[in-house]
Amino acid sequence: MPGVQILLLRPVNSKAYSINCCKPFFVGNRPGDLFNFWGSWGGGAGAGYFWDREPGLATCPDHDTSDRNNFMQEYIRKYCNTIRNRSQENKTAFIALTKLPSIPVSPCISLLRQELDSMVRTIYLCNLDNNQQIQELLSQMFRGEQWHLISAKGKKQMIRDREMVDIATNLHGWTEYVYKFGCSFIHLSNFHQYNSSDPLINLCQTDIDNIENYIQQYHGPCHSGKLNFDSIIQILPQIFDKINANLQYDIEDFEKKYPVK
Repeated sequence: MPGVQILLLRPVNSKAYSINCCKPFFVGNRPGDLFNFWGSWGGGAGAGYFWDREPGLATCPDHDTSDRNNFMQEYIRKYCNTIRNRSQENKTAFIALTKLPSIPVSPCISLLRQELDSMVRTIYLCNLDNNQQIQELLSQMFRGEQWHLISAKGKKQMIRDREMVDIATNLHGWTEYVYKFGCSFIHLSNFHQYNSSDPLINLCQTDIDNIENYIQQYHGPCHSGKLNFDSIIQILPQIFDKINANLQYDIEDFEKKYPVK
C-alpha cells in the first residue's frame, strides 16, 4: 500500500484521528506535524515534517489537491495584502517626515530600506519555480520564522538578504546601492556622522560613479552639479517613489503568476 501523507492542522493529543477519504492514522500534538503511514491501522508508521499549512483545516494531500491550491492562494493573498499595507504605512510616514522643516535623514532612509526589503522578497518569490517552496516561505513569514529552505540532503539553508538582493539587482541595477545605504543607516555606523562629514567618502570611486549614473538616469543631473550626500537628500522623495512604484509592479507580477480567485 503506498504511503499516505497526513497533515495535522489542529493541535490534538497523540491519538487516533480521521478525516474524509483517509484511513485512521496517528498524529502528533502540534500544527504542522506530518506523518506518513504504510499498511493498515496499527501497522508500521514513519514520520516526517511538513511546513506549508496553518492551523484551522485538515487535509489529506493525496486525496484533495484542491486544498493545497486553496492554501497557496490564501497565502499569496495574505502576503500581498501585508506587503501593500506595509508599503502604505511607509509612504504615509515618509511623506510626513519630508514635510518637517528639516528632513530626518536616518528615519527616511530606514523607510527606503523597508520598502526595498518588501521589493526584493517579492522578486525572490517571483523567481522561484517551485510552488511548495513558495508556500513554505510564506508560511514561515506568517509563523514569524526567518526564511529558509530544506536542501535535497535535508539540511536547512537560510535565505540571506545578499541572495535576494543579487536577484533583484539583476532586474533593477540600483537595488544593491539602495540596500547598502539603507543598511548603513539602520545599523549604527559612520554614515550617521552625515552632519559633519559626507558619507560618500566611505565609498569607493566605482560605487560613487555608479550611484551618480543611476541618479542621472532616473532622476536627472544633481542640482549641485556634483554628487554629494546633500544632493541625495534632496531627491529622497523621488527615490522612495521609484522603489514604491517598482514594488507595486512586482506585487502585481507575483499575483499574475499565481492568480488569486
